[in-house]
Amino acid sequence: MAGCISISGVKRADNAIPSDLPVWDDNLETDTAKITLRIDIQIKDNSFSGLCILKRIDNILKGTVINEFGAKAFDFAVNAENCRLLDVNRMLGKKYIKKTIEKDLYFLFETDDRRAPFYKEEERFEQNNILVVNYKKKQIEKEPSGTVTLTNLKYGVKYKFRRIIEIDRNKIIL
Repeated sequence: MAGCISISGVKRADNAIPSDLPVWDDNLETDTAKITLRIDIQIKDNSFSGLCILKRIDNILKGTVINEFGAKAFDFAVNAENCRLLDVNRMLGKKYIKKTIEKDLYFLFETDDRRAPFYKEEERFEQNNILVVNYKKKQIEKEPSGTVTLTNLKYGVKYKFRRIIEIDRNKIIL
């Protein structure tokens, strides 16, 4: 018999149905695509907003996170085994902060990979047109608009990613 509580504090509604939909589209898997996302990170009473720029190179997803003024927060690299933070801003340089961000980003970007160690333990379902993926005390929600939110319930951290549509600068719209 399946329980109705998937992770602490998150309830699964009666109308939720099992799903095998991916969180990320195929563009995240191609070596040629550069993806720009708006990122908002909330940690209890603090927040950070800026851009996350992603590109896959030789099966490694590389990214950089910068704030709205252009100051780099950190770079990261995600592969099938783990996520590593690189060039971390000294405000985020504490070991426990780095480990939390690394584990969260690894889960977020590898959640669709069937080889990931947590893939078989994930609970994946659709609820009110929102794709929900639960694993331990982490939850990913993908809205119909494409906005992806990862919530780390253990530490109270919320990451929100929204796609930025890139505009061809050669076209003039009047």
